[in-house]
Amino acid sequence: MVEIKVEGIGIAQLVDFLTRIESPEMIVVIKRISIQENKKVPDTLDTVIQAVTFAEGDGADKEPAAPLAENR
Repeated sequence: MVEIKVEGIGIAQLVDFLTRIESPEMIVVIKRISIQENKKVPDTLDTVIQAVTFAEGDGADKEPAAPLAENR
């Protein structure tokens, strides 16, 4: 599992990021996401995302094969 913290991101950027990392090719699942309004920069968000990745052929009840590399 990996935890990714992003501050000051726009909603469109967040949606694009989530779409890219949770694609079938990446075999990544968002386990938990926390989204809050950024108090310093108007119209932006602060997020904390927990994601896991599974090796091909693993069942949902097994542990993650390896941590997800952080991409920004």
